[in-house]
Order: sequence, then structure tokens, then C-alpha cells
Amino acid sequence: MKMKRFLVAFLVLLVALLPALAASSIQYVSVQKLTVKKSPSFFSSSVTTLAYGSQVTVVASKGKWSQVKSGNTTGWVNSASLTKKKIASSGSANASAKEISLAGKGFSQEIEDEYKKSSGTDYASVDKMEKLSVTESAEKSFLTEGSLKMGDEE
Repeated sequence: MKMKRFLVAFLVLLVALLPALAASSIQYVSVQKLTVKKSPSFFSSSVTTLAYGSQVTVVASKGKWSQVKSGNTTGWVNSASLTKKKIASSGSANASAKEISLAGKGFSQEIEDEYKKSSGTDYASVDKMEKLSVTESAEKSFLTEGSLKMGDEE
């Protein structure tokens, strides 16, 4: 009788834990630099940043956001910045931001250079734009002053 109760209690516990076990999965950072947020909001305070290829454990999801654990740190990231495919390092030096951007578009530096040469287009302005960086506080000010949505609404 005690064994049956134990078995039933064990099965109930197992069934209760299944959703939590199924929700967690190993994924990898698919962007050059990923900011981990305290809560699932673009303008939430930053907890840490993760580099391209970093492994995380997804512990929960909420809309476009995934709660991840990396080492002793837990926080929220945009789900689109993660991939289930393991990102393998080539063993060479880290790729530059431009190389990662080109690879994401299906280009190599050689293909971009050939296109520039054959089309006669001046890419100096494009290269200048790629180097621009805007802080989160500047983005928030821009959105607030323009009475625009903060981007977290579903």
C-alpha cells in the first residue's frame, strides 16, 4: 500500500514538473552583442551582455522575450536573438561587426567589393552609417519626445 502511494505521489510530481522541464532548452546567441535585461522590456535595466555564440538555457518565454540563464546570471532577451543551432568557432580571430553583418545578409567582403566595383555605387555613406551607435537613453528620449510606442506592446 505504501509503495502504491509513493508511486502515485512520484508520478504526480513528475507530471507537475514536465512543463518546466520542457520549457528549458539550450540555445545560442545569434547576434554580435546581446544585452540581457532585468525584465522583458526593451528599456528595462541591463543585467549583462553576452557575445555571439554564447550558450544560454532558456527557462521561460513571454511574448517576444525569453528568460535565459547564463552562468549565475538570469535575465530576459529578445527571442529573435537566439538560435537552437550551435554556433561553432572557426578557431581564428573573432569576426568583425561588418563581417557578421555581411554574413547575415549572405555576403562576404569579396562579394560586397565586387558589387561596389561593378555597380559604381559609392558606399562611403553606408559605411559611415554602419559605424553609428545610439545609446538606449537616446533611443528612449527620441521615442518619448515623438509620442511613439516603446516597442514592448504585443
